[in-house]
Amino acid sequence: MKVADILKAKGSNIFSILPDSSVYDALKIMGQKNIGALMVIEDDELMGIFSERDYARKVVLVNRTSRDTLIGEIMTANVITVAPADSIE
Repeated sequence: MKVADILKAKGSNIFSILPDSSVYDALKIMGQKNIGALMVIEDDELMGIFSERDYARKVVLVNRTSRDTLIGEIMTANVITVAPADSIE
């Protein structure tokens, strides 16, 4: 099985946000799209990923505010990527 097989079942929509966007804006998009994470992309380059887990651990648990915290400050960088032709094994 290839990564492409999983993508066919999942769909190929990619939702993203800029690193200088607020966490609040990211949460609005995630709620509207019913998704749990956004790719952080700037100038067509993947900078990281922002997930519900990032929000819980890096905003809520440390008493930061969603409107005043930027995605680039709390996103998970160093994202491991794969290509559609890669095997899942």
